[in-house]
Amino acid sequence: MSRLTSHDRTDSWSSMAELEVYRHCSNRLGKLSVEFHPSFRGRVPDVGVKLRSRRVFFEVTTTNPGDAEKKMTKICEEAAKAVFGRSSVPRHIVLGLDPMMLVKDSRGLIDEAASLKNIEKFVDRIGLWPQLDRVDSFDVGALARMPYPNKPVSDPPNRLSDLEPTLFNASHQREISSFLDRLKPIDLVESPILSVRSSDHCFRFVEARYELQHPTVSSLREQDSFLRHLERRIKYKICGGKLVPDHPNIIVIKALNVIVRECELGQPLAGSMFEPIERRIKILLKTVRNPDISAVMLYATRFSHSRTVLNDYASTDSRLSEDEIQEIAD
Repeated sequence: MSRLTSHDRTDSWSSMAELEVYRHCSNRLGKLSVEFHPSFRGRVPDVGVKLRSRRVFFEVTTTNPGDAEKKMTKICEEAAKAVFGRSSVPRHIVLGLDPMMLVKDSRGLIDEAASLKNIEKFVDRIGLWPQLDRVDSFDVGALARMPYPNKPVSDPPNRLSDLEPTLFNASHQREISSFLDRLKPIDLVESPILSVRSSDHCFRFVEARYELQHPTVSSLREQDSFLRHLERRIKYKICGGKLVPDHPNIIVIKALNVIVRECELGQPLAGSMFEPIERRIKILLKTVRNPDISAVMLYATRFSHSRTVLNDYASTDSRLSEDEIQEIAD
């Protein structure tokens, strides 16, 4: 209970994940078939279920966001506050920020204050503030990266509106056209903003989120950091002394990480994005060769969308079939 009521939200994430798995299994298998923190043979796993004629146990954990992602989240929160303060009409505004354009300090780490100043300076310089209440869609990053046939970057076309009108839509066409006429593509080359979306709303509502494009240097570094973190969480659960010998044990990981969230998008984890994650888990399972682990399950937002990596080195008593896994997860 102390973790759930902690003022630090990261303390509660693991407990919330345990409750999510418990609720899902209760809905799938019935409340009488599910136990929360059951005591069994001197071990206390997080969740236990009765599946057919077997008892299956879950060890649940989370991979919390790293320092870089926490900083990016803070920058998004502050950017949203700044836009909200400048907005004057009831609109839902969504800013997409480019992590590649965040300002780094001498150690190569994200500088929050300098990054925020850079965003505000860019918006002021191109005169974007008044347009936030008018534009429906403005793909700043796409315009900045457009190829200009027979034109060097130093001599781009003068009118953005002549380039690709589908990259923006406006409800105030005259004002937006005037804005685009003054703006040159070269002005957007180092834009910290990738996109702006705006729509009518019953009140002012502003979101800012970073759009981690994959594969890029930023996303690959974030992915590598996440995979190392994933390995540590699995090893921690293996060594935690809560796995029940000679029974199926599933390690469930709620991955609070941008790589997983981006490739899930409310659907089961995309295959191409999940491949490096699956590969790393399989290598780890081969290295530890723990016979009590049946599988590792990974999800980002909904346990029903989890992806499973079966342990090829599970003992006969611990092994689960794909049908049994599907009976639990789907």
